[in-house]
Amino acid sequence: MRGPVVPSLRELSAAVFLFTPATAVMSTLIFDLSDAGNFEPVSALGILMMLLTFVLVALAYRVFGGGQLARSRAG
Repeated sequence: MRGPVVPSLRELSAAVFLFTPATAVMSTLIFDLSDAGNFEPVSALGILMMLLTFVLVALAYRVFGGGQLARSRAG
């Protein structure tokens, strides 16, 4: 179980620098909710993060590099 924990802790430690009492970074919020045993909001926030990531990657792919990737695979 050691493998998945190390990258998530590295990301969490980077997000801690962005955390203030007035604002909460989503990864620290997920960690706090998980630590408190609130797994339903953790699941909902995880799905929301995943959907947001998919949308942003698809948008970036369409705007910046979809054609370039297709040309590099064809040639």
